[in-house]
Amino acid sequence: MTFDELLAQIRDFYLRHLREAMAEVRKDPTAKIVAEPVLRDADGDVIGEGALELPKRADVAVLRGGKVADSFQVTAEHDLALKPFTFPWTGGAQVTVGPFRWEECHFRLPGVGKDANVKPLADWFFAWFDQDDERGLYYSELQGVVHSMTDPAFADGAATFTIDFGSAPADVFEYLLDAIEQVGAKTIQIGNVNQSGEQQGNGQGQP
Repeated sequence: MTFDELLAQIRDFYLRHLREAMAEVRKDPTAKIVAEPVLRDADGDVIGEGALELPKRADVAVLRGGKVADSFQVTAEHDLALKPFTFPWTGGAQVTVGPFRWEECHFRLPGVGKDANVKPLADWFFAWFDQDDERGLYYSELQGVVHSMTDPAFADGAATFTIDFGSAPADVFEYLLDAIEQVGAKTIQIGNVNQSGEQQGNGQGQP
């Protein structure tokens, strides 16, 4: 299985859960669904959080009587069964991938400290977050967008952050790895891998 095929599997596994959750809400004739709404304040302004002022999307908002009655996130049942494997990226960084969830993907960048320029990560996020919902014009049901990213945290000689990739296409990962290399990372650990990043294997498994 190639890395691209693995990403497509993990993405599809999450999206199946998302669509099933939406179908369940639609059984209520009084409910209307808004998929992947940007979170806004009472004045309609986008809410940014953290040092990077990153906005966020809910998976689903439920409207009743024209008002938001509920919003929620969807989580897949389990991680993909996967033996960690390592491969080089285009700029020379070594990428180690372990079990992870599309909607809650953890990244660890050994050697990246507080003085790192994380602007490439923010630029990547805002491009794929699509605050004005322009990308939604090309998707029939979902928007094809990233839902959230945490500010990088720095501890134990590494930067860590978590991303909810939402309904973004699988190739969003390639652009993200490019951005991470621009931050200066020489080692990129994705998901549940050992701290040394030395485990290797062939990414195989079935959601």
